[in-house]
Amino acid sequence: MAAGLDVASAIELKLAAKFVKRIREDQPVKGICIDKRWAWILGGSNLWRYDLKLRKLTRISLGAKRKSYLFASSKDAVFVAKDSELIRIEKQPLRLFRHLGPQDGGQSLGIQVDENSVFWIRTTGIYQYDDQVQLVALIKRHKLVNPATKAIYVPSTRRLWFSDGKRLSLYSYEDKSQLVIMRPQRFSITNLYLAKDSILVTTPSLVMIFAHSGSLVQSIPAKQGEHIVGSHVSSLSHAFLMNTGVLQINLLEQRKTERVFVASKLNERVRSLQVLGSYAGWIQGGVPRLFQLDSRSRSAAMMGSSL
Repeated sequence: MAAGLDVASAIELKLAAKFVKRIREDQPVKGICIDKRWAWILGGSNLWRYDLKLRKLTRISLGAKRKSYLFASSKDAVFVAKDSELIRIEKQPLRLFRHLGPQDGGQSLGIQVDENSVFWIRTTGIYQYDDQVQLVALIKRHKLVNPATKAIYVPSTRRLWFSDGKRLSLYSYEDKSQLVIMRPQRFSITNLYLAKDSILVTTPSLVMIFAHSGSLVQSIPAKQGEHIVGSHVSSLSHAFLMNTGVLQINLLEQRKTERVFVASKLNERVRSLQVLGSYAGWIQGGVPRLFQLDSRSRSAAMMGSSL
């Protein structure tokens, strides 16, 4: 953490009690995505759209309740992955489309959205959604030896990074080899992120940056007395939520770090931290928490060698 920064505050956008009740009834609540207009909340059998300006809640039924839902948002659509089905929800007008996947008993590990592609990562292979023909096609087949709960695919190197929290592994599609890169003893791996030129691996106490080749480039510890309870990585920023209630946002293009006090002390990991522009949100205790960040009051400093 960069030291000596003044910490600004944020305004919590509290959902109406009737909205909280409806979302609580749709357990388990898996995650949240935020765009410029809406917060999208993934529940057990529904996707909820909360209008950040009008404070209205809309329910989108996804069918039978599943524990294995994963989702991600692009500019124009939200993608929800079941184990054998990919659901695409167009944002405006609001429309839902279902795309059947393989019926091979495999499980979903990740849904990865970038400017040009949507990759659906499963235990049996990687599938790509083609927006032009609106079909899901198998592009890479694999058989993972080590267990996995999170995975990201790097198209430029044709490699799959995956972790079960206890080890970090790398699978090469060129020679079908699998390598354990790291097996930490004192901490667990909480998340994997694909950045422009690197892979970010988060733990409660530090962030590790790997080259796409697999070599460790840098380890950045959290500030003394803080640990990471949530993280979010995008092309614009890297954000880390601390147990102290401070949200740190590393702005990549401006090469600045902003620290904003968003909540009281957090003693548990939160689900699905999201930061976009002047909004931040996460899932805590089975319900979403949303905040408005006032850019005029946020403190800024040049990025240093710590979080």
